[in-house]
Amino acid sequence: MADVGKPNLVDFFPILGKIDLQGIRCRAIIHIGKLFKLFDGLINERLEEKRKGFCEKSDVLEMFLNITEKDPEKMNHNHISPCSWFVFSSNSSCPSILHLVNAFTT
Repeated sequence: MADVGKPNLVDFFPILGKIDLQGIRCRAIIHIGKLFKLFDGLINERLEEKRKGFCEKSDVLEMFLNITEKDPEKMNHNHISPCSWFVFSSNSSCPSILHLVNAFTT
């Protein structure tokens, strides 16, 4: 989050966009990639728990997995990580989460 929040020269001089003088874009891509791997691990772990018959949890991940089971055309495993990133980066803002869920359930 620190890299994403840093002032970037590209914001003031868009012509420098491809250069990435400060290395902010490169570091952010690395960190976001690690975060997506973490989300994928959590998703796979939860799917394994569901296969083994452990009790369901009432959290956002469980809700996304339930949507995936009910209608795989609207949401699949590839959608859950970006949605998790959205929830994580928006500081779990309830209206944002509800808007996201409504997009997949309607």
